[in-house]
Amino acid sequence: MTIGNDDGLQAVRGYLDELIRARVTGPFSRDVKLVSLGFDSLASIELWSRLRTDLGVDVPAGELLELTLDGLTARVRAEGGSVAADAAGPVAGGPAGADLDDASPEAAAQLLAALDGLDEAGMERLMAELGPGSGSETTPAD
Repeated sequence: MTIGNDDGLQAVRGYLDELIRARVTGPFSRDVKLVSLGFDSLASIELWSRLRTDLGVDVPAGELLELTLDGLTARVRAEGGSVAADAAGPVAGGPAGADLDDASPEAAAQLLAALDGLDEAGMERLMAELGPGSGSETTPAD
């Protein structure tokens, strides 16, 4: 099935709405920066991974926090990102499904910089999301 331009915009908008809604507990506005919606460094890394994997766009994780949902939608469309007509939706695959082994050196450096910028609380959240055996007995300084 072919998606027309307006349909493509609506598909991207709907996909991003669902992706953000899965992360935000209450109502949100499309014109509020993601950081104001409660997104942090870890959430921006997860979002970066999903955008790269699912939509084929590479918006730097550090820039994501400053974008609004409308701004992100425009950015994804400007970079040629699209949602397949038969896409399963944003929940399928999740961040764990992203294959970061093929990330470019620039993308890997961005990811490392974002991880390096995590405070202790952010590291604890990351460790909790990774689950048991994720190295909780070590610290980033180790």
